[in-house]
Amino acid sequence: MESYLHHQGDSFLRRFDALSYLYLSRLLDYFDPFADEAALARLREAVTAFRVLSFDSDWRFDTSQSERMVRVLRACGLPVEFDELASPHGHDSFLLEPPGYHDAIREFLDRPRADVP
Repeated sequence: MESYLHHQGDSFLRRFDALSYLYLSRLLDYFDPFADEAALARLREAVTAFRVLSFDSDWRFDTSQSERMVRVLRACGLPVEFDELASPHGHDSFLLEPPGYHDAIREFLDRPRADVP
């Protein structure tokens, strides 16, 4: 894990100015996709279903953030499914193949969408 983090750090340094990464990180910390009432109104008109997946070891976007998204989507009357998956790889779990992850996505994408108007 340590060598992977060093590799990723070196890769970021070659591609980004260090301050730009701090600004991007801050943006991720403060961005709230549900803060704008007009955006919520448009979301209520969405014709889609949602599948929210979270990893139990992700400290960057922890499960409580995913659960909040699920609550807001359901409050908008949208069909949404949620699963928290176990993975020891933290935020980067989606880059790997933790048990159940690809199966959950495949099952969701392959399912007929009769529950979406």
